[in-house]
Amino acid sequence: MQVFNSKRDKMTNLNRTIKLLACASLAVFFVTTTAFAQETISKKFDVKEGGTLELDIDYGTIHIEPSSGKTVTVDLIRRIKGVSGAEESEILDHHEYKIEQRGSEVYVESRFDRDSEGNGAWRKWKNDSRFSLEVNISVPEVYNVEFTTGAGNITIADLEGTIRGKTGAGNVILGDILGGIDISSGAGNIEVDGARGYVYANSGAGNVTVYLDSGVGATVDGQASIGSAKTDYDLDVKGKWMSKSFSGKVNGGGPSLTLHSGVGNVTLRKL
Repeated sequence: MQVFNSKRDKMTNLNRTIKLLACASLAVFFVTTTAFAQETISKKFDVKEGGTLELDIDYGTIHIEPSSGKTVTVDLIRRIKGVSGAEESEILDHHEYKIEQRGSEVYVESRFDRDSEGNGAWRKWKNDSRFSLEVNISVPEVYNVEFTTGAGNITIADLEGTIRGKTGAGNVILGDILGGIDISSGAGNIEVDGARGYVYANSGAGNVTVYLDSGVGATVDGQASIGSAKTDYDLDVKGKWMSKSFSGKVNGGGPSLTLHSGVGNVTLRKL
């Protein structure tokens, strides 16, 4: 009976060993197939307040925030996952970028070349998320921003300046902006957390929300072709079926405040 227990113990230990080896093999396989590489390209420029940051990005996430100094700092973060060293180099070779100062402007451009061989590799790398780009930028508190992007979310914190931009697909979130705003998105939500100048916010497919300081006057035009329209101000919401709108002056009127959505809701809120 004692011998039987000893054999059983040996078999149990062997099974445990096999299981541990199997787990170890799985762990190695997982690490190997989820290879991850990151590269940060940084540049810093001395500028004057009131200049302009210009962005031309075909694909990527953008974050812009104010700084107390008179500099523009750009961090271009490239991430690649799940590829071998050779393919990693090939992906980076297809990615083109510029970060440069042009007088009072700072210009940032990023795009994949259009693959002269015609095999569409650049689309594959982006579509299966092997390559991702994050652009983090700090600018003076008084600075203008202009952007054109193909796809990706954009966040701009509190600034004093004009914000103009177009994106094919992506959400655009703006902080408290002391200046004019002109934003269009083909597909994505637009949110302005503090409007103090003229506003034009248009989304082909997405919600448009603007927060207006209670003491700021504006001449409002809000329209949702297919969606709802809501406002905290004393404006009549009109329409029937799926199309809703509101318009009029708030706080005695002022700069134009336009909220349009093709498919989505429009909302004007009080701060």
